[in-house]
Amino acid sequence: MGAASERLPALLPALLLLLFAVWCGSFQGAAEWPAGALGRGALLGVALFAAGALRDPLALGAAGRWIPAAALVAAAGSWLASPVPRAGRTALFLLPVFLLLPAAIARAVAGNGLWPDARRRQLALGAWSVAVAVVALWALAVRPAGLEARAAMPLGHHNLLAALLALALPPAAWGLAKPGWSRATAFVALATGLPALALTRSWLGGLAGLATAAAVALALPRARRLIAGAALVVLGLSLPRFESMMRGLDSSGAARAVYAAAGIAGIRERPLVGWGPGATPWTLAEHLEPRPGVNPPGEAVGTLHSTALELGYELGLPGATLAVLSALLFLARRASALRAAADAPEPEALRLGASALLGLTAGGLMLLGNSLLATPAIPVGLGCLAGFALAASGGRPRRAGPGARLATAGCLLVAAGGLLAPALAERSYAAARAARDRAAARPHLERALALDPAFPLYRARRAWIADETPAERAREALRAAREARGVAALWLRAGGSAFEAGELAAARAAFARTMALDPLGGVAPYLAFLASGGRQLDCAARAIAAEPRLLAAAAWREAPAARAAALARLRGWPGLPKGYVEELERLAARLPGESGAEVDLGQQMDATPALSISLHQFRRPPWLADLARVRLERAAVRAFAGVGSAAARADVPPSAFPRDRCAPR
Repeated sequence: MGAASERLPALLPALLLLLFAVWCGSFQGAAEWPAGALGRGALLGVALFAAGALRDPLALGAAGRWIPAAALVAAAGSWLASPVPRAGRTALFLLPVFLLLPAAIARAVAGNGLWPDARRRQLALGAWSVAVAVVALWALAVRPAGLEARAAMPLGHHNLLAALLALALPPAAWGLAKPGWSRATAFVALATGLPALALTRSWLGGLAGLATAAAVALALPRARRLIAGAALVVLGLSLPRFESMMRGLDSSGAARAVYAAAGIAGIRERPLVGWGPGATPWTLAEHLEPRPGVNPPGEAVGTLHSTALELGYELGLPGATLAVLSALLFLARRASALRAAADAPEPEALRLGASALLGLTAGGLMLLGNSLLATPAIPVGLGCLAGFALAASGGRPRRAGPGARLATAGCLLVAAGGLLAPALAERSYAAARAARDRAAARPHLERALALDPAFPLYRARRAWIADETPAERAREALRAAREARGVAALWLRAGGSAFEAGELAAARAAFARTMALDPLGGVAPYLAFLASGGRQLDCAARAIAAEPRLLAAAAWREAPAARAAALARLRGWPGLPKGYVEELERLAARLPGESGAEVDLGQQMDATPALSISLHQFRRPPWLADLARVRLERAAVRAFAGVGSAAARADVPPSAFPRDRCAPR
């Protein structure tokens, strides 16, 4: 019984993988209450296993251990200098916890020795294979119908699922080398995980899957030629997608190029300290130059789709260099230790260490082309593999003395204290979402705002349903938009609140800010035209070009000449094809007369959960809200069936929708 209980900690990596993959760490699960808070609490508890490794948690040696410490200092400095420090508060307090995670995993699965118990090793990796199989079976079972559909669950996004499977499969393949139940679980993990990885249709995921082939070759030396042939087939299947990306014909690649350009522009503006941890979703729109036909209006961009680029954007070049150097030095130290122990009497432990390094390499490849660290399941998976590598290469922490345990507990208590109030605010926000009406939701939002007053979404939501005067609601909505800095949705709603309160100057400024952050949108310039008293015809022209349905706006009843004048201005509009403008003029001429009946052209927030602004830019669950509404003539709406917009045309340059004015110069 005693020996069995001593082996129970070996289950910890598999349990963490399951917990975070299916609930606490998925894309949406991490944003939900209580899943996200419980996941953070679990990490704090697991980090207690790392007592004794506080001085050198990654076992980088006397000189190398200062590099991750310097990276933490750089992250803290970037946070202090950030224009949106609240965006990175949770990440900042979790950074030391994730730094301790590999040492905690190494202690849990290896105890005080170097994998001394073969049964303990078998239990840890067998359970890991079972966890991988559960995730893969879930993905296969709930895959949407259709040839074009991509497997995404339980992580919530195909790239996230591909990353988790790519990094988790190589250690699972380790069990193939050992007869018994470990071989059976490894076979099931591979038989389910590889098809699930293929169904994500991730190009990088396919390349990262080659690490699994290498791990299988380590476990089954006699099958190396067959495995190499299969790997070459996978590589060959990836070449057409790579070619289309290089030729600029891939839509995903085109969008990523826009995000990358925005990231580089942000780095150039703040190269030393960056914009702060977690600042990307709140600031990226300031640098984004969306391309018509590539980026849709109102797009919620929460990441740069490259972790390396995002590190430079958020931490600055020095901080990003230190973070990358820490990871590379860890891999080098572990690989060197494994080579030095090549003649050790524990070849299975060495194979496991090599498999863990292959998994980390696969995860690193996925990070190059994706921003994945904000979804906790991925860093947790990487931390578990780093723990395997530490244990297999002799880098596990020593037995902790009272002083080390006290120091570790103190650090974790500080982290817990920093995370407590935001977690309680999340609970109140969840209660507000679940409330039956606005009156019932209001006190919960007030409590969330009191607990976390710097979080702009709480202030914005409260302002939108407050029972105060219109001027007070507008003032709070504008404050929330300023605190979020670069979230167009909050500026649009704030402008509408100011318009309703009769504060026209504030409304025009808010709509101008919305246009700067969402250049391809049509509602903001139209409302700016209304807030100008009908004087800014350039704004009306831009609105019609971006959203032709605004030709049927009910407000034109009072000013039909203004609509004609706005259309006339489009004739010489730089970047707009002549045929497109002529099509708009023909459409305006065919519009039926006034009927008096109206419908709404609405712009909403979180209408589509997968594209939710709350989820992508604030890491909170979707909650439907109206941002703006424009009344249209009902009789005219049918005339717009099949009519496109300039914002959706690939032949329109971004300069047609300038960021800082209504009309191009």
